[in-house]
Amino acid sequence: MATVSQVITIQPASGKFAQCLELGKKFKKIRERHGAKERLFRTATGTLIVVIEASGWKQFGEISAGIATDQEARDLLASFQADPNPVATILSSEIVEEIEG
Repeated sequence: MATVSQVITIQPASGKFAQCLELGKKFKKIRERHGAKERLFRTATGTLIVVIEASGWKQFGEISAGIATDQEARDLLASFQADPNPVATILSSEIVEEIEG
């Protein structure tokens, strides 16, 4: 079964890198509670790349459904989206499927 991942590219706001990481830890805890594996990367320019992994499409759907109904996740996302001075900007979000090479 091929790994399915959501890849999110995030640009931390100037001077808010540490705050961005703290918010990311909260999101990670929620995602992992629903069965996802999460990895975090930093590019040479300071952009963050979050990779949220599932073992396949079935697990990806289960994780997504669990997060969508998780009140803590909903509150955290609403707080981030409503913040007039957010700690980061989401540059892109992609769903990808690993292919055998």
